[in-house]
Amino acid sequence: MKIENKQVIYDEGKLKIYFAGPLFTPGDLAWNKEIVEMLRCELNVDIYLPQEAILIDLNSTEEDRRWAQEADNQAIDKADILIAVLHGTDIDSGTACEIGRAGYQRKPIIGLTMDDRCFTKKEQVNTYVDQFLSCIVRTKEDLIIAVKALSNLIIATKALSNRSCVGKPSKK
Repeated sequence: MKIENKQVIYDEGKLKIYFAGPLFTPGDLAWNKEIVEMLRCELNVDIYLPQEAILIDLNSTEEDRRWAQEADNQAIDKADILIAVLHGTDIDSGTACEIGRAGYQRKPIIGLTMDDRCFTKKEQVNTYVDQFLSCIVRTKEDLIIAVKALSNLIIATKALSNRSCVGKPSKK
């Protein structure tokens, strides 16, 4: 993934993934990077990690903040899959917005949490967020399996949509 002339560009030969999660503490930043690097090493994927593109802090200008939001929106819109970090009893508000944007576009969304806390005893996450999730995984290994499964589904769907259909015989 790269940014040129304020355009997010994924590598067209790879599965495009947007990684959504909190990025406001050193722990968040390190954990996000660890998971993304693991996926990059294990799979043929191109991942947009917002903290690698543009990191906003207290010294960022309003223009920087608007551009970061636009870059993130472009990356979500161009992604094949969104992975969303769901740690805690209630997920990060920015992550919830990113889930909503991808979900509205009917993109596959993998929820990732290694946190045993949950929204309620019966619900792992808020019902409104849950409606958009393709699955929730709790280990790195299961994340790899989920990405592979969705990747295969996306590849098969694209292959079928590119095939020409044989017409039905006409009724005479």
